[in-house]
Amino acid sequence: MYRHVILFKSEKPSAIEKICQHVMSIKDEIPNLLDVTYIENLTDNAKGYNQMAIMEFKKRKDFVGWREHPYHQQAVEQLKEIADTIFFDYEC
Repeated sequence: MYRHVILFKSEKPSAIEKICQHVMSIKDEIPNLLDVTYIENLTDNAKGYNQMAIMEFKKRKDFVGWREHPYHQQAVEQLKEIADTIFFDYEC
């Protein structure tokens, strides 16, 4: 399993939630994307990072396909305008 974790710091959390909800709604259209989880932070001990998304793929090479997907490119551009991000990817 390959997981792509994104932490978001934003003054517009509803906009980030909307983007994540859209990815979850089209996940069947994205090759090799197994699952998407959207989580809101419950603590104030996260240096301002108030949301997280976790995307699961079977293999790392499947994630490469997602990075090239047209919707991913669009989401990246939208997120650049409204959030600071931290990425953490791992295999388990």
